[in-house]
Amino acid sequence: MLPDSTDEAIGGPYNGVEDETEEAFTRPADRAYAVNIHLESYIANCLMDAAEGKVPWTVDCVGNYPFTGLDRDSQPEFGCYRVTDLKGSTYPHVKVIMYNNLVARDDTVLYGELLPVLRIMLMQLRRLRFIRQMVSPVLCFSLMGLKARIIEAYFQDNSVVVRLTKMFDFTHANNEAFKIFGQWYMGRPIGNTTEGLAQHH
Repeated sequence: MLPDSTDEAIGGPYNGVEDETEEAFTRPADRAYAVNIHLESYIANCLMDAAEGKVPWTVDCVGNYPFTGLDRDSQPEFGCYRVTDLKGSTYPHVKVIMYNNLVARDDTVLYGELLPVLRIMLMQLRRLRFIRQMVSPVLCFSLMGLKARIIEAYFQDNSVVVRLTKMFDFTHANNEAFKIFGQWYMGRPIGNTTEGLAQHH
């Protein structure tokens, strides 16, 4: 059971454009940063309240993970706020919170969403501790200005499968969306990653 996504749980009231002033930075990347502040606060509260027995996801600085090429300063600008994986060789699953300085349509996937996910998958499969793994699922929380969605990606039958949630709107207060993201983030890794089965998160 996750904590309610109250204003306190998400690090203070989130009101979207109502909080912006004339001097506010309004690039998609800047707005994504504002959304992430509240998302990270809620995730931190979820982690503190997590029940015993949960599979322990790692918590570390992004730069301490072995993944490269997760950011780009020139357009299309994108970057990584958080990476988490699991210790040991059983679970090659990775979760990542990314931002983009572009806003995708519902039926498109951005370069800055797909490329980092592919790089993470390939790096996981090259790591010695995952030598017996056939699939490396990645769950990406993609923040794009005042829009956000969740992307699930993995290899299956020599193809990359990419699944998208609907787009969530953070133009105005949307505490319920923070809770939905928290539910996805706190999910346990599932699926048979040694045989390439379809369900992985």
